[in-house]
Amino acid sequence: MSASYTDFGTDAENGFINRGPTSDIATGYGVNGLRGFVPTKEEWLGYETTTVGTAGNVLNRLNTQNGLQSADPMVMAAREPFRVGRFLVKWVKAPPFFPDMAVKYLRWIFEDMVMEVSGVPENSIDKIDIQNGAVHATTSYPGIYHESGNSVTLKVRECAGSPVRKFLDFWISGVSDRKTGVCHMFGAKMAPILPNMAGSFIYILLGPNCRPESIEFACMWHEVMPYSEKASHMNSGNIGDAGSGVDMDIEFSGQYDRGPEIDLYARKIVEGYNLYGQSYLNQLLPSYMYDPAIFGASKEEWAEQNSIDIEARLDNAQKQADAAGESPIYTQDLRDTRAQQLEPYFAKFRQGSQAGTFGEMGLINNGSTDTIDTRTDAIDNAAGANT
Repeated sequence: MSASYTDFGTDAENGFINRGPTSDIATGYGVNGLRGFVPTKEEWLGYETTTVGTAGNVLNRLNTQNGLQSADPMVMAAREPFRVGRFLVKWVKAPPFFPDMAVKYLRWIFEDMVMEVSGVPENSIDKIDIQNGAVHATTSYPGIYHESGNSVTLKVRECAGSPVRKFLDFWISGVSDRKTGVCHMFGAKMAPILPNMAGSFIYILLGPNCRPESIEFACMWHEVMPYSEKASHMNSGNIGDAGSGVDMDIEFSGQYDRGPEIDLYARKIVEGYNLYGQSYLNQLLPSYMYDPAIFGASKEEWAEQNSIDIEARLDNAQKQADAAGESPIYTQDLRDTRAQQLEPYFAKFRQGSQAGTFGEMGLINNGSTDTIDTRTDAIDNAAGANT
């Protein structure tokens, strides 16, 4: 019988237990589900409406009234703490003078290996202070909005072979040669202008569920490039020290930008990455474990070298002894005696696979293994020996 739910999520068939304010167990608590509460443009023009909204009901004053805290889920949701830790860095433009291999290294180092993003600017309005009266009482007036910086730092980890150092050397030397200072871009016939030397990337700070509806913040740096090499980690350190991991803060400078169109573009990127759709239930093993030769091996071929089944081990020992021109420890007459005297008493407890190949073994259907079944032949033989 299928469960029935009211609009308030009370499951009568399970003892009237509450399962959230929904009829399909898809919305859960929180205003507007994944979207959150965001004032409309008509209500609050200029408020950021393209990222995730407040989770709970901010219009209910019970959560602060007289210092008393409400236990209602919709009120508690409004105090959900801000959490960080999952983010994406996606390059949307590579320097045009980069060859294809350099673009692959750009994505590997400064997308896949980024450990931290720092340097998001906190811009401000200039303040004009005016003094008035005999006591010089000061009043502040707003001036003009100014940006405080255009640099961002990506923390990455250097690897054996110094790919980070070498990549930075390549980029910087193509812009200004370390010997001549010439902007040669390694022979690329391009105008020596910033768009031909720099790239652009978007930074996306994700909510805990990593969904496009839950983006907390997104911004871009247009036409950025590194302006300094990294070589201090090439110092030897104390003799005899093995060293340790090297984390490097790489600073890029360009033009900082954020706004609603960047937020919407970020949603497309997050949807495309599909991080929220991955879990431990879908795991990728090392490539060699999917070798067709393994999955195509017959049950007998696999058992010959790997099974701990007694009969399989004895058969394998017999083949190895025959190949070496020796006599096995358990000769055939000993095995026959064992089968006649002891097999009937424990054969009925033995189980084995009915699969024909290794690839057919252990297939899951409705939570159980299809190809494992009782060895009826052993049971029948045992029963015949007992009669």
